[in-house]
Amino acid sequence: MKQSTHRQLNTINERIHLLKTIRSKYGETEEEIENTYNIKKEKLRYITNQKEDISSLIEKEKILRKKLQVEAIELHNLRVIASKKLAAEITDHLKELSMPNAIFSIELSTSPAPENVNSYIQFQNRNVSIDDSGIDTVCFLFQSNTGLPKLPIQQIASGGELSRIMLSIKVSLGKIMTKTQYTFLMKLIQESMGLQETK
Repeated sequence: MKQSTHRQLNTINERIHLLKTIRSKYGETEEEIENTYNIKKEKLRYITNQKEDISSLIEKEKILRKKLQVEAIELHNLRVIASKKLAAEITDHLKELSMPNAIFSIELSTSPAPENVNSYIQFQNRNVSIDDSGIDTVCFLFQSNTGLPKLPIQQIASGGELSRIMLSIKVSLGKIMTKTQYTFLMKLIQESMGLQETK
């Protein structure tokens, strides 16, 4: 009989302790407990909606990145075509300027995207960096004579060669661009070749 009473007392004490814990956590009165329940319910609803919002944003990002990829690759392909045509025309002008064996080339390259960076697209089965101008890095190459390697212009061209190259570029671009476009692009070309801006 004593053992049974002792067990009952233990059970009652455990329940009292549990009730005190619940009251300290959720409220002293029924109204406080109900208020705590409503707050936690609202938090759960907010967290659930956040998960849905994140999923929606991830899906939107996929769509936008795919669109960006298509447009960037289209721009790259147009640049490849235009750069070959422009390089050939500049080379022809150089021949007219007493440089019969000179070859001017325009090289387009891409850079691998660093990890944990969002500014990238998939191109040729790898992630490449992209910015406001696209995925391409442009390098102007020059070969002054047959048998010599093609190297970046600023590394190998002499002062006289640079003058003739710039004249050839100006003549070629002047045919196809407005004055504003021409001025802007020439400034970029001069900067990439390490030249001072000329009037």
